[in-house]
Amino acid sequence: MMWIRIHEFRQRIWAHIPEEYKQEFMAEQCYINVFRIRMCGVVVTFLLTLIIVLEMNYTWDLGDIYWLLVSVHLVFLVGLLVILFLVWLTLPASTSHITGWHQFLVVFTAGFALVMCAVITGVDRLLHGSISAYILGCFGVASIIHLRPRDSLLIFFLSFLTFVYAIAYFQIDPQKVTANLVNGSIAAVLSWVFSVVLFNMRIPDFLNRKTIERQKAELEEANKTLENLSTIDGLTGIPNRRYLDSLLNEEWRRAMREQYSLSLIFIDTDFFKSYNHACGHLVGDDCLKRVAGTLNESLRRAGDTVARYGGEEFVVILPNTDIDHAVTLANWLRARVEDLQIPHGASPVSRYVTVSLGVATAVPGLGSTPGMLIIEADKAMYRAKEDGGNRVKVADFGPDSFPTRPSSGPSHCLPTQ
Repeated sequence: MMWIRIHEFRQRIWAHIPEEYKQEFMAEQCYINVFRIRMCGVVVTFLLTLIIVLEMNYTWDLGDIYWLLVSVHLVFLVGLLVILFLVWLTLPASTSHITGWHQFLVVFTAGFALVMCAVITGVDRLLHGSISAYILGCFGVASIIHLRPRDSLLIFFLSFLTFVYAIAYFQIDPQKVTANLVNGSIAAVLSWVFSVVLFNMRIPDFLNRKTIERQKAELEEANKTLENLSTIDGLTGIPNRRYLDSLLNEEWRRAMREQYSLSLIFIDTDFFKSYNHACGHLVGDDCLKRVAGTLNESLRRAGDTVARYGGEEFVVILPNTDIDHAVTLANWLRARVEDLQIPHGASPVSRYVTVSLGVATAVPGLGSTPGMLIIEADKAMYRAKEDGGNRVKVADFGPDSFPTRPSSGPSHCLPTQ
């Protein structure tokens, strides 16, 4: 039972931090401590300088005690100046730049401040018998610098030993030594407990923040996955009809605004129903995957996109592309699919799986819609199929169709066949 109580007490004193976050938490606390040392060090340096000036003006007639007191304050002042110089010299830009040197500097600064407060308290006993410097130092360090419980225990213990020695050495009235030691020990213990409480209070806040960040990241990943599932065709892995409609509307508005040609290629796999009937649906699905992958890999520009329109049909969107370059790319895509050499015994046009392609190009204007471009490309594709398949046809715009004009956009870089 006693060991359980001891373990519970230890858990309260040394709060648990998961290993995955321990290094990040300590780096964050060290970064805060370095920032506070920089700010508070400037204030304490100013106060020490003021105290030394006052001592030089009003206590010089105290003899050896005066020189001893001034010397101790000067040592404290010089030490702080050196620490501030080191802090400014190695000031970390962020928590990721925290090193073991910064952690040592923080612990050393806290220990140096407490030891000097203990020495100053001992010297003050020769003047007015007060231990306020040590008490203020203990609570000041505990509230400003947040250290691990074992680190704070070490520096408070060492400073208390210094305090005991200083009191015993400088105390004029032996009867007051016991009272001073009791008061000093109470101040040291309470300050250490206060330091531990402040340190442990930061752990739940940190863990809650990391939990929120992790949940936010998981939610963003889930949303991204859902978005991909809603815009990616599950069979072929390329964009689906939903994504195609959204992208085509966006590209249509951009082409209308900048007045350049927008081309579209409508692609249909020739005699695919016969292929499915002869080979089975699983083999047919694999065929569509290979055709889609080839079409996707054959596009050279970042803005060009192929999507599955439905069934065995695909659509390629070509922003800033005139009719000549669109036809060139369509012929390249037709050849690439046939080069896959997927056997198709039921095809009357080739021994392999082939595609028929319809090309339409337009410069969007007022009163026109993206659907018109799809309709014209679809009509051209059906003419290609009616002529036997495995060929490219260009849309034949009638009087009710919107006009097209060539664009000066970049050409498609096609490999030499």
